[in-house]
Amino acid sequence: MSSRTCLPASGGIRDPVFILYMTKNKQKTHKGASKRFKLTATGKVLHRSQKIRHLKLNKSKRKQRALNLDKSVDGRMKTKIKKLLGKA
Repeated sequence: MSSRTCLPASGGIRDPVFILYMTKNKQKTHKGASKRFKLTATGKVLHRSQKIRHLKLNKSKRKQRALNLDKSVDGRMKTKIKKLLGKA
């Protein structure tokens, strides 16, 4: 039974092949998610309301003010968005 080593056979620890072999991949921030969602200091995920972009004449001013507020995301979607933002 042969033992497997994580060292490449060629050089040593300073070998570029070894450095590429041992480095971990970094998680990148999803740029689309970072533009759409905001993470608060307490860990809440906020997003903008829908139905506020156009067709405003048939909405009351009260409704428009309510739609201008950020809404929070709950449940499984919250953890998925946090992972996309690199905070989970």
